[in-house]
Formats: sequence, C-alpha cells, structure tokens
Amino acid sequence: MISEFQLLSQKIEQLALLASQLRSENAELRLQMASLRAENLDAKERISYAYRQIANLIEKLPAEPEPPSEELAPELADGNASENANAISSPSSNANGNAAQGGA
Repeated sequence: MISEFQLLSQKIEQLALLASQLRSENAELRLQMASLRAENLDAKERISYAYRQIANLIEKLPAEPEPPSEELAPELADGNASENANAISSPSSNANGNAAQGGA
C-alpha cells in the first residue's frame, strides 16, 4: 500500500513538473505570437504603402498610343514606316536636286 502511495506521489510530481513546463512554453509561445503579429502588421503596412506608390506611378504614366489604322497610315501598318520616312527625308529626293549637288 505504501508503494502505491509512493508511485502515486511520483506521478503527481511528474504531472506538476509537466504542467509547469507547459505554462513556461505557453508563455514563450504567446510572446513569439505577439512578436510575429507585430511583424505581420508591419509587413502588411509596407505592402499597402508599396501598392499605393505603384498605383500613383501608374496613374502618372502617359496613356498608351493606339496602333495606327490601315486606312490612316497604310505604310505604318505594313511595317515600311522607316523606309517611307527615309525616302521622304532623303536629300536626294529634293525637288530641285540642289541638296544632292552640294548647295545652290
């Protein structure tokens, strides 16, 4: 009977020790959780700030130009825009031919 009491006493001591350890661990976990919540809140605020900054930058961007239509500029639609621009600004295409000959 005494050995049963001793065994029960040992189990109660183990249970008390385990409860104490669990309380300590629980307190540590609560501190970690509070720290992580603060870190999470900070990250959310930084993300929100970055989102607002990007939205402001996007608003400041110029509008995208519309692609040229074939009716208005057929030379741009078929990809010959640079060839046509060179032909128009070429000195040899001067109406009186003076540019190609070196002047007046």
